[in-house]
Amino acid sequence: MPLTRSRLAVGLRTLGVAPGDLLEIHASLRSIGKVAGGVDAVVLALLDAVGAEGTLAVIASMEDEPVDLSEPREAQRAGRAGIPPFD
Repeated sequence: MPLTRSRLAVGLRTLGVAPGDLLEIHASLRSIGKVAGGVDAVVLALLDAVGAEGTLAVIASMEDEPVDLSEPREAQRAGRAGIPPFD
């Protein structure tokens, strides 16, 4: 049975995440398991856990950038097309 947004949020609160916290995330969906709603549900659960006063920070770069930023934008888009969001 897949995890749900609400079960993930409750689990995060059980681990000690509280409204108003700053939470930095670097995670793999594969390690979480099957989630109803996929990556969107995971992000929403994280936001639920920190609340409106909290901050969710995620890593926005990769160690081995697969895209040459000097290339035209179309080539950059094509290079990013096959990159999964959390792996």
